[in-house]
Amino acid sequence: MKGLHFFTGEKGGVGKSLTAQTVVEYCQEKKIEYKLFDADRTSPDVGEIYEPSIYLNGGKSGYQPNNKSNGNRIYFSEEAEDIFLADNLFALACEQLVLVNLPAQVSVIVDAWLARGILELAEQEKVDIYFWFITDGSPESINLLSNFLSTYKDSNIVKTILVVNEGLSKQAIENINNSSIAKTVKSQTTATIKMPLLFLSSQEKKLLKEKRISLLSASKRENKEVLNIIAKQRVIQFLRNVHEQIDSHNIFESKVEAKTN
Repeated sequence: MKGLHFFTGEKGGVGKSLTAQTVVEYCQEKKIEYKLFDADRTSPDVGEIYEPSIYLNGGKSGYQPNNKSNGNRIYFSEEAEDIFLADNLFALACEQLVLVNLPAQVSVIVDAWLARGILELAEQEKVDIYFWFITDGSPESINLLSNFLSTYKDSNIVKTILVVNEGLSKQAIENINNSSIAKTVKSQTTATIKMPLLFLSSQEKKLLKEKRISLLSASKRENKEVLNIIAKQRVIQFLRNVHEQIDSHNIFESKVEAKTN
C-alpha cells in the first residue's frame, strides 16, 4: 500500500501522539511496512519510541534548516528548505505507506504545502492522503475540526479519519453530534474511531514516557520493567479496541490482503 497519513488535531493535548502510537503498533501487528516521521520538533515522543536513532536526543547531529545531514527529520515551518524537505514525504508515499506525526498549530503551513502541487500530483499518482484528526470534543477542538473540513470539502484525495478521544471526555462524541457541524462531519469523514480511556495511573504513564517504551512492549508478560500484570491487560484491551475499529473500517485493507495472499 502507498499513502500519506498525517496525525493532527491542531490543539495540543488531545491524544494525537497516543493515536499515532496505536496506528504504528497496528501496522507492526499486521506486518504492514511503513515509514514513520515525527514532525514535532520540540517533543518528538512518537519518534523517540519507534525511531530512537533518529529522534532521541536530537539524533546524531543537531537539526538546522538547509542542513543536508538532517536525515529523516522533516518539519513543517516557514523555512523554505523545510518545505522542500517535506516534499520527500510525498515522494516516499508514492511507493509506500508513510506515517507523519504532526505538532499542533501547523495546519496553515501543511495546507499551503499541499496546495503547491501536492494535491494535484496525488490525484495523478493515485496516492490517498489521510488526516487522522483527533478531537476531545471541546468547543475549541470542534471549531478547529470545522475549519479543517471546510478546507478540504472539495477534495477527492484528502480523506479524514475522525478520532474521538473519549478517554479525555465521555461527552466528546455527543458534543460533536450536537454541534453545528454534525452533518458535515458525517458526510466528509471516511471513518470515526472512538478512542477509549487508556486506564493507567499517572505514575505508570510517566514511566512509559520516561523509558520510551512502546505500548505493545510494555504489555508483554516478560517485560516487568514498567507495568504490573493488571496494567498490562488494560493496555492489551486498549490496543485491541482501537485495532478492531481500524479493521472494521478497512483503512489498511489492501495492504493486509496483499500480505496474506
